[in-house]
Amino acid sequence: MAVHPGLGCHRGTVLNFLRHLLPEDRYGDEALRRMPVHRLDKATSGLLLLGLNEKAQSSLHQQFEQGRVEKVYEAWVWGTPAQSVGLIEIPVGRPPGDPHSITEDPTAQFGKPSITCYQCMEHRRGLTRTRLIPQTGRTHQLRIHMAWLGHPIVGDRRYGSVREEEIMFPEANRERLFLHAGSLKLRHPSTHREIKLICVAPDPF
Repeated sequence: MAVHPGLGCHRGTVLNFLRHLLPEDRYGDEALRRMPVHRLDKATSGLLLLGLNEKAQSSLHQQFEQGRVEKVYEAWVWGTPAQSVGLIEIPVGRPPGDPHSITEDPTAQFGKPSITCYQCMEHRRGLTRTRLIPQTGRTHQLRIHMAWLGHPIVGDRRYGSVREEEIMFPEANRERLFLHAGSLKLRHPSTHREIKLICVAPDPF
């Protein structure tokens, strides 16, 4: 489910859902648009945080922008990384003159600093279940970093190999990534107490 309506996706988004769920006299289009305080790719499952009022939105936006939210993802990737625990520090960005592309930039000519910690958790059928902890929040960072490592996320038709999937794992769901936003640790915007939100990942098999 896409978060916001966009090119080629005008229905079935999170904002469309909220528009039907919440009373119009309290939440106009602008208020609904501000509710999601971060985004997930359409094909990614898991936790999406919404701020239901301006105070919550302001606090949560600030925590995300300042890197004070701990985000933990779970992914199934192709193959087995050489190291079971590692740190990927490869800049990610949009090449000059190509605003529609996002890619790794090892020479740091145009990319912004991007850091991902990973830990291999389980091996099954030539795949590895991997915990991913982004230290920065670049668009497509986890997908690009794992592809750069040589172990793209299963179901990633943009940065992975569709042909390899069709041969080795034909039952893979083409409508989603095997990438799941599993937990968020942050300060509650009203009580300021540290809270941890957890969403257990579905078993793709």
